[in-house]
Amino acid sequence: MTTIYYIADKDNLAIQHLNTYFQETEQSVQLISYNLVDLPKVAYLLIITPIKVNIENNDFKYCSCASIWHRWLFKNSPETVLLSAGYAEQNGHSNYIDLLSLEPDFSKYLEKAKPVADFSIRNSEENNGDYIDEWQGMTIPVQGKWISLEPNMPIRGANIIKRLKRFFDGHDASRGIEKHVTDFKQTLVGATHQLKKGDEYADVKKDMLDKFGEEEWKILYIRWIRYKYFFDYTPFRKDINRLDNDIKVLNKFMEDLPDNSNAFLSFNPYGELDDIFNTVDKEIYGYVSEKIFCNPNN
Repeated sequence: MTTIYYIADKDNLAIQHLNTYFQETEQSVQLISYNLVDLPKVAYLLIITPIKVNIENNDFKYCSCASIWHRWLFKNSPETVLLSAGYAEQNGHSNYIDLLSLEPDFSKYLEKAKPVADFSIRNSEENNGDYIDEWQGMTIPVQGKWISLEPNMPIRGANIIKRLKRFFDGHDASRGIEKHVTDFKQTLVGATHQLKKGDEYADVKKDMLDKFGEEEWKILYIRWIRYKYFFDYTPFRKDINRLDNDIKVLNKFMEDLPDNSNAFLSFNPYGELDDIFNTVDKEIYGYVSEKIFCNPNN
């Protein structure tokens, strides 16, 4: 019996389709939902594409999530065979499965599929110094002609890496998520410093917390609420769930700011802020940024 772990949204019919196919063709393959919190090492991981990401107010986006899993597995479980399955036409990518045109023998897919380690990401001189992501597809110039070494991975829905980059970097590098966290923390530190010097709380609240702190927090909070759901089907769900609790603690504090100096100074938000900054910077962003991911010292 071959066990394949899968990631798919609960509304997706692809797993039901595959189970029916295995039963009708009498193949010894079982599909088991992958644990997105424990992240166990597995031989085969199948990502259904696209995945329906539910957002607030019954809104949703369709995303292709295999790309971020490829990067995470490349560093944490390179021997895993990552498969992507969807309804785009098969174009020859070794690890893609066209659900509308399944082979009679599923083992054919597993025989030709390559482990994650075989798909590198690197800076390449032959590609004008840009990054080559072999999982997404790879073409290089040979004697003046572009030669395909691996066909492009069929993608349906928004590439999740592009969504996550927008979360981290914003519309420009000066307004990324780390900048928002830093600005907000500096305002709180400044307010604490002024209060310990003996300034009146009403003045500090008016000049710093109301004028800068609330606006900085609003920007940070809206960014978080808008993008946190895109992490639901990534390797970072456990981290994001913890950070979401940090955000809730901070939001409760900002929604009902203390009315006196002692109450403000007794609240210590820096553990939550440092957790957000360090997790975003050290645990997650390195998988989203090609520059950091390809750094040999990372």
